[in-house]
Amino acid sequence: SIFDEGSLVFSHAMQLPVGEDANRLKPVKSELTRSIVALTQAHPDVSVQRCYYVSGHPDDAVVQLLRERFPNGFQQVDAGKVVHDGRHQDFEALVGAAIPEPDDRLKIDLVNPRKKREIPDRRRLYYSLAGGGVALLMLVAYGVFYAKKSALEANIALLEEQVRTIDQTLEKGKPELTDYQRVATWKEGDSNIIDLWNTLRELMPGTDRIYLKNLAITPSSGEVKASYIGTAYARTDDDIFNLYPQFNSNGFRVQVKAGTNERTDPDYPKRYELNVDLLRVPPDAKPIPKAGSNNPTAPNVTQSSSSSDSATGE
Repeated sequence: SIFDEGSLVFSHAMQLPVGEDANRLKPVKSELTRSIVALTQAHPDVSVQRCYYVSGHPDDAVVQLLRERFPNGFQQVDAGKVVHDGRHQDFEALVGAAIPEPDDRLKIDLVNPRKKREIPDRRRLYYSLAGGGVALLMLVAYGVFYAKKSALEANIALLEEQVRTIDQTLEKGKPELTDYQRVATWKEGDSNIIDLWNTLRELMPGTDRIYLKNLAITPSSGEVKASYIGTAYARTDDDIFNLYPQFNSNGFRVQVKAGTNERTDPDYPKRYELNVDLLRVPPDAKPIPKAGSNNPTAPNVTQSSSSSDSATGE
């Protein structure tokens, strides 16, 4: 039996087999483990501190088992001496803990029998109070809802009137707004061709490596500030390939096209169609796609820096 402050938590009884068999105490070990598990389930934070073995005829094997299981809290008690010698011992509470406490409710008085307690039926009163409370709650809820609904309708009417006033004002100023937009668009595309050319020329290498032919500069508005379309002649493919990253990292958007071999000018045998856009808001520099990637016509480009000398164009 397991007690917690005098209260019985778990109890079990069993019969040990007689003899000197080595497995005779195996049921004790199993039931002892089951008792401890039941204790931890009922009281997760409680552990066994003391173990008493109460017996008038102790079993040495059981004593040895309990001493090994509870080395610091085991004590053997002689039940005969505790009950019959009349002395006050520390184990009387242990023996009496298994006796249930008397319950006054179990007493029977035949002379004065217990009368049934009359309990008044207040269900009708409770139903009335509950119905009145629900009705009052619904009345308050409806009042709050109606007040909020009226306030929202007034706000909606005020906002609709403001919207109509604003629409009338915008309608009157619509011609002027259109004129301003046209002027702004015209100003965006009003760029100096020389400045646009110098922006491109500063990134070009000298004419000893590349020269341009039939270059057209078209100012624009919106995302693209100007477009450059022309023909570039280079001594080697690397001259062009090294130029594309320079454009890409300086605010240009490059449309890469495959080059061709040109026999008319043996000093500049590589001919490429140049097509780049100067953006108003430079994008994040991205590597030019290499040949063999998603764009099969894109050349293999390597990153390098170059100085600009001069270029010609029309």
